Amino acid sequence: MNSVTQTTAKLALATVLTLGAGTALAASDGTLGATSTGQSDITLVKGHGIRISDVDDVNFGTTTTNPADQYEDICIYSTSGDYTVTATSANGLGNQFRLLGQTGFEYIVYDIEWTSNTSATAGDNLNNGVVSNIFNGANSVLEDCNGIPTARLIVDIMNGSFNAASQDTYADVLTITVEPN
Repeated sequence: MNSVTQTTAKLALATVLTLGAGTALAASDGTLGATSTGQSDITLVKGHGIRISDVDDVNFGTTTTNPADQYEDICIYSTSGDYTVTATSANGLGNQFRLLGQTGFEYIVYDIEWTSNTSATAGDNLNNGVVSNIFNGANSVLEDCNGIPTARLIVDIMNGSFNAASQDTYADVLTITVEPN
């Protein structure tokens, strides 16, 4: 994984297992005698696990015209199968994702779309720092997706913002956080 990725895992589901006749009992010690019996409640909380992997840098290269969208196919593993995405731009402002010029005062705005269809050319628009709707289709069996991506990140440079920008090198760090649902 590179610096563009961040993985967030939270406990989301509690499963309580109890020994006995279906009623929770407090632990108890036995008494002195020919035999002695003690009881213990056993509790387990199992949370969901999630992992994002196979994330690569997106490089539009050098261009004088607004570049075509870039697609990044990614592996999402989630024990629940469903998840949400939060994409955060290091140079973002409000809901906008922004590339910062090396001069430090000019920006190019870009859009992020996300889809669980890795052959799609469009997806759900994400807003900077805002949790997405629920996506499904994560691999719930293989943590590395066995090399088969389960999601697509689409990066779209905004034409008006690109055309208004000065000649410079522009960059951003996009942090992608996934949470099981």
